[in-house]
Amino acid sequence: MDVSGGLLGSVGAANIAVATTESSIEVDTQVVGEDENRIMIICDDKDKNLQKVFIRFENLLEEKFASSPVCIDKYSPSASIPMGGNNAKCCIVVSSSLSNGQSSMEKLLGRTLKRTLAPGGGKVSKPPSHIVVVSPLGTERIEAFPYSMQNMMGGNKLKKAREVEEVAISTVKGRFIA
Repeated sequence: MDVSGGLLGSVGAANIAVATTESSIEVDTQVVGEDENRIMIICDDKDKNLQKVFIRFENLLEEKFASSPVCIDKYSPSASIPMGGNNAKCCIVVSSSLSNGQSSMEKLLGRTLKRTLAPGGGKVSKPPSHIVVVSPLGTERIEAFPYSMQNMMGGNKLKKAREVEEVAISTVKGRFIA
């Protein structure tokens, strides 16, 4: 970078630096259609049983919506979740995939439910209108046997799954317009 137009840190050097970086940046955008059927799934890829469930789910969607296919985007909870949900109509979250329970779900929904400008088109993307939380059995009875044993042995997994459910419920109730 040539900064002969001024001192390091000067306005002239900054203008040269901006011009250089703007010309070297390649933007990878994916334009998403408004009328496209899209589902966003947030789950951990490590669970083999969960993978079988979602493979069967994809097959059922292909059978039912053969004329207008449904696009399924899968994200890991640790991945960068697109703001606005990438125009997905539905967001499916697997509660056991979120390791921090309440704080993870709050961050995830905060990012997913924001309206943003869609990449490439300049249109406002619509956040998901449906939120589905897939959760293990027993989250409402974490103090009762046998769930208390499972919660104690599993490092409070049921408690964290219940926190995820409660965040989703409070978010949906807070967004409901009477």
